[in-house]
Order: sequence, then structure tokens, then C-alpha cells
Amino acid sequence: MLAAIGLNHHRSPISVREQFALHKQELKDTLIRLKNKGISELAILSTCNRTEIYCHTQDYSPITDWLATTGNIPISKLKSHIFIAPSRDAVKHIYRVASGLDSIIIGEANIFGQIKDAVRTAQESKTLGTTLHKLFQTSFAVAKEIRSSTEIGHHGISIASVAIQISEKIFGDLSDTNIMFIGTGEMIELCASHFSSRRPKNIMVISRNSVRSKSFADRFGGEHGDMSVIGNNLSKFDIIISCTESNLPIISAEMVQGVIKSRKYRPMMMVDLGVPRNIEPKIKTQNDVFLYSVDDLHEIIYSHIGHRQKASQQAEIIIDARVDDFMRYIDHRKAVNLIKEFKKSIKNISENEVKKALRKIENGSKPSDVLLKLTNNLGNKFLHPWISQLNKAEGKHFDELLNFYQVIIEQTQKSKRK
Repeated sequence: MLAAIGLNHHRSPISVREQFALHKQELKDTLIRLKNKGISELAILSTCNRTEIYCHTQDYSPITDWLATTGNIPISKLKSHIFIAPSRDAVKHIYRVASGLDSIIIGEANIFGQIKDAVRTAQESKTLGTTLHKLFQTSFAVAKEIRSSTEIGHHGISIASVAIQISEKIFGDLSDTNIMFIGTGEMIELCASHFSSRRPKNIMVISRNSVRSKSFADRFGGEHGDMSVIGNNLSKFDIIISCTESNLPIISAEMVQGVIKSRKYRPMMMVDLGVPRNIEPKIKTQNDVFLYSVDDLHEIIYSHIGHRQKASQQAEIIIDARVDDFMRYIDHRKAVNLIKEFKKSIKNISENEVKKALRKIENGSKPSDVLLKLTNNLGNKFLHPWISQLNKAEGKHFDELLNFYQVIIEQTQKSKRK
């Protein structure tokens, strides 16, 4: 059975979600571990807003156990944060996620690439089977169809554009501000593009990889440095935007407390896009520091999404139709597998009866008598389960079986005449 299981921004705050953030190697290790526990097919999508497992399995208890262990949360408490979407609901969920309908920013496009990365990681880990492969390929097709036939991607809103709005409310003209970017990933690149267009006084890019930070800084006309220079340079910057894969805070409350004094209490704005968080949350309580996490940006983002509501309704109609298509595919696959098993069963019965018949002929029995007996035995064995079901059936089920058998008889007679 298909299922989508996990937690996301709808039910879990960042303080919970950050416990489940996985880097690529952790994803691979987890995929292999869960497959070894009996999950036949699975892929994991881990972003700042969600950690979701898409699987094809008869038992997803290993997944819920893994979530409880990873988050160090008892299953009884975990239930209020996780969702379990089986079968059709799972298909609809992944279609909505791929299309950007389940995102904080309705219609945002970043999730599309993140799902492709999740699929690629599952393929590398050999945990992506036929059913999930088909599911993801159709989800990409649905997302493209929605983008081309609705205005879901218009009236663009992004984390970066919201961060710009907030900073301009705090500082006004950004041309007199100094901005530090910590990290060189896709989200920081998007933010740097937006903020550099405001021509700030100075930009600094911080990264563990000095080659990347230099290349990044050169693109946006700024300085670069490694993590060791953050503390000594923090007081020079009005805006700090961070998004790294660090499991521990890069900027502590103690660091900022000393910085505020040296800045003579000029305001600072910090945007922490990391999950787990890069900036210690209690910094928010300090005067003259405006700290925003991913979740803190929700309210502003939601106030901008009215333009996309009509497009969202159109997209939901498309998704419902495509979910129907996929469920028909699943039913067809079930029928194909059932027919294969049925043919295998018939073959086994036939081969056993033929072996018995050949032994009788070898022992001197008259071939015509043996063939007649063989025909009768085969007919009885083939019909036994059908007659048994009919004898057990009652009421409406009996009538349905009777009608079905009548259709089979008519089809058989037609074939005989041909």
C-alpha cells in the first residue's frame, strides 16, 4: 500500500521539525536502514518545512518507530505532530507538494527541485521501486501541467522578498546597510540576489568552504571569510542572514549581547533560515535585535497569497483528476498481478494432472480413458473455487457472482464459436 508519513509546517513548529532535519548522507543511511526493516519502496523529502517519507509497504510501523527515535519523542506525543496519508490520500499529498500547493508560499517552485533531489537520493540508495518511480514521475507531470495551465506561479512571493520587506521597514533605504550572508546554498543565493539589488554599503559571505565563499562574494561584489571570522565581524553588520546545515547554533546569545553594546544599540536584523536553527532562538528577547526564523515569516507570507487562491482552486481540480488516473493505474497493476498469479495457479494444476495422466499411460492404462479422466479432473479443479464461492455467497453478493459467472459463460461460448 502507498503511504505518505511525516511531519511538516502544518502541524509542527520549527522547534520540533529541526529534530528531523537530515543531510544527504543521513538520508541515504536512513533509507537503507528502513528498507532492511521491510519497507519495500521508500523516498524521504527533508526540507526546512517538512520531513516526509513516501513508501510502498504493508507495515509502516518501522517508519513511525524511526521518527520517534530520531526526534527523541515518545510515539504518544509524536502523534500530534505527524500525519499518515494512506493510498489515494498519499497520491494527492505528493501531487500537492510537488505543485507547491502544500507550501507556506502557495505555488513556490523550490520544492520541485527538492523532490527531484529526494528521488535521486532514493535511486542512489536503491530504495525506489516501480510504484514510487511512477508516482514521482506523474507528480512532476502534474506540477508542470498546473504551472502551464494556471497562474499558480504568478504574483511571486519568496522568503527573500519577504526578508527584504521586513528589513526596509526596520532600516528604510538599504543602501546604507552592511549585510552578512552565512552559507552558500540555494536559499542564500536567492537572498543575496534580492539584497544586492538594493546596493547595500557592504556584503560579506561566510562559508566553511573558502573557495565557494570567494566565488559567491565575487558575484555579488563583497568580501568573504570562513566561520572563524563571524564573532569578530558581527558588530559591523546590520543584517545577518544564515542558512547552513549546522546542527548547532553558529551565533549564540552571548555573542550578540556583546555586539549590541559595541554597536551603541543600533538595531540588528537576523534572518535564520536554517533547520536546525543557526541562530540561538533566545536572542529574540534582546533589545534592538529583530530575529526571524522560517516560521516567523509565515504571517507576512500568508497576507500575500490572496492572488493565488483562484489559481489554487483550479490546481486542485487538476490534481483530483490526475489522482483518479493514478489510482486506475494502481488498480490495473493489481489486476495484472492477479492475472499472473491466476495463470501460474492454472499452470501448476495442469502440470500436476498431466504428470498423473502420463504415469497412468506408462503403466498401461488406455490413453483415451486417461485423457477423458484428465479433462474431467482439470474441469473440476478449475471450477471448485468458483462453485465454492457461489455456495457461500448470500443476498446481493450471490446475485453479483451469478451475473459475473453468466458473463464468463457467455464470453466462453463466443470464443468457442470462433
